[in-house]
Amino acid sequence: MIKLRHLILAAISFVLWGIATAHSAPVELLADVPEAVDHELVYRLDIPVTGAFNAAGVPYAVDRAAGARDFSRVAYHVQTEDALGQRAWIYVSLRAFTDDAATLGVPALPAGVTWQRAVSELKVRTNVAGVTTGDALRGWLEFWPTNYLPANGAGVPGASAQFYDFGDAPVPDGGYGSMQIHLLSPAGGEVLFALNRWGTGGAPFDLGIGNCLEVGPNGLQSDWTFLGNAGRYLTRRLDVYVVPGPVPADLGMVLTAPMTRAVYQRRAGDVGSVPIRGHLHRPADRIEARAIAPGGEILPFTPVFAAPDAVDFEGTLTVPSGWHRIEVRALDGAELVAESAVESVGVGEVFITAGQSNAANHGQTPIVPLDARVSARGLNGWQHAADPQPVASGGGGSPWSALGDLLAARFDVPIGFVSVAVGGTSVAQWQPGAADALYLRLTWALGVVGVQGARAVLWHQGESDARAGTSTDVYSARLDTLIRQSRADAGWDLPWIVARVGYLPDTPQAAIDAVVAGQQRTIDADPSVQEGPTTDDLLGPPWRYDAVHFNEAGLREHALRWSDHLALPPCEGFADLQARPAICPDAARPPPPEDAARPPPPEDARMDTPLAMDAANTLGDVARGGDRGVAPSDRTLAFDVRESSDPPKDLAQGPEPSSNDAATATATAAAARPVADCACRAAQGDTLGLRMVAFLSALLALGGVCRRRRQIHAATATDHQARNQR
Repeated sequence: MIKLRHLILAAISFVLWGIATAHSAPVELLADVPEAVDHELVYRLDIPVTGAFNAAGVPYAVDRAAGARDFSRVAYHVQTEDALGQRAWIYVSLRAFTDDAATLGVPALPAGVTWQRAVSELKVRTNVAGVTTGDALRGWLEFWPTNYLPANGAGVPGASAQFYDFGDAPVPDGGYGSMQIHLLSPAGGEVLFALNRWGTGGAPFDLGIGNCLEVGPNGLQSDWTFLGNAGRYLTRRLDVYVVPGPVPADLGMVLTAPMTRAVYQRRAGDVGSVPIRGHLHRPADRIEARAIAPGGEILPFTPVFAAPDAVDFEGTLTVPSGWHRIEVRALDGAELVAESAVESVGVGEVFITAGQSNAANHGQTPIVPLDARVSARGLNGWQHAADPQPVASGGGGSPWSALGDLLAARFDVPIGFVSVAVGGTSVAQWQPGAADALYLRLTWALGVVGVQGARAVLWHQGESDARAGTSTDVYSARLDTLIRQSRADAGWDLPWIVARVGYLPDTPQAAIDAVVAGQQRTIDADPSVQEGPTTDDLLGPPWRYDAVHFNEAGLREHALRWSDHLALPPCEGFADLQARPAICPDAARPPPPEDAARPPPPEDARMDTPLAMDAANTLGDVARGGDRGVAPSDRTLAFDVRESSDPPKDLAQGPEPSSNDAATATATAAAARPVADCACRAAQGDTLGLRMVAFLSALLALGGVCRRRRQIHAATATDHQARNQR
């Protein structure tokens, strides 16, 4: 069979010799796709069985990216052949999604890109049964050098949040690596081809055409994740082509910042600095930008960058608080060279959230913010902050979605969260240089927001340390080290707000008290570290579904308590539209139930085992420096620990991660302290509709929790009365 195929290819090569010499499309491509005569080869990779492309680079047999001409389309041709001589191939051509040929290949760290986006005008040809073919199709790219989660972070229609498929979520650590192209249709998604697990080495690559139908070591994953099957093929090849032609008009200017739904921290004057950064296909001598509020003021174009014959640009635009459309144009003299726009860019309040499971996505019920201005940052961009929060561990609910609604209503500005918490972790695991490398998550978040780019870090962690018996002195010293190093890496005195928590079932109260005392010591010693809420009294089924993690009532109460402890300083003209006492003045905190009423504890305090990564690896500047152009530190990564009653069946290994306004504050024991100094003016730039949605959404949330509080309080009182009568 192999000899016959070679004879056929030889005959075809003779017939097509003239074409093949005039164009650089190889004979094998023309045999599969005769109409591809205008294709020019950019990359050829004879795919190895294993490799560590993030550290060693991609071993291309052909690399012509530097000399590539302007192109209008991109094509991928994947071929495999097994020991029986059975050849499988697929050809996927699509409208160019970049004008940089160097970013079309395997997205290893040196390429410096992550592609998680829709693509159009797909042409698909293959000899693999069951794969959809045709023209003018829609597709989806999942190209990144890091680990990823099955959570459908980008909201791809029809994608699973439990299994790896065409809608996964990259995270900013690890090095599993994904290079996948998927087909999207009204009926859902379909894998066209996948090449995974090439980032850090140590195990065979995952390689396949079409949906994977084989159950692997972690179940059935349609995008071939975990299968480790590359060694089954005698030959494996990936070719990347371009079709020379005019660059699509929308690529004349490619903006890397701002991103849609991004939120930037406001400062004195109730304004913020929005980064304007991107690339031009054709040089210009200046860049101008402006902000347009929905139904409101249209600001004039303002110069943000000037340099002769520039193709790369970076500047900032001062924008009032609120939600805006940002328009950018490039000019060469009086000539308009290119223009672009980004919808839904916010200036408001930004928070980094970190810690363990109750600061991550381990709540029972995912919550969706009702206010459209509540955003969350993922590895590849911002999104509506619907749970699960991107990057943080877990696939359930968090307190941050509900908190976003509350804060957007109170302050009438967009709210942004960068959530990096990981379940089951101790403060020691978050130390700079710790083997778990969780601190890398925090440095990534610092790079995303930039200098003066967040109101505070919200830290909720302590349960694992209480179970481990960490002393007051040790906990406080470790938290001090973490805060001090984060400020050094951030380049400014970043405020922290520290929750006072330590409860886990069957943990001695003295051990819980020791950790809480350590948290309080750090709070009391540093005026830029402020007192956060406690949740240790939210016990039992009214608040926790598994004795450890919160149900929806618990998540919403958790959010309310954070809102209690987030008070901005009094500012002239600043309206706190919804102070909580006016909504729920008589809400009583329920007393903790007796020990006998508590649900049985989980078997282990960590509730999961560490998940080893394929090998240690180094994370580079995945997102080209984040939103602000600040690259995360290069650090060694190892593994992650998650917190759950049972280990996730599909995640025993692999892509899930293993692991300037100076703040001023005055310590008070009973009330929240302002987290920064500012001189605000009345908020601008939001429509009445948005304000009403914000107010009503938070009012509904508060009303529901208030009712729940009263019901629980009444039930608790009745229970105590009954026990007293007995």
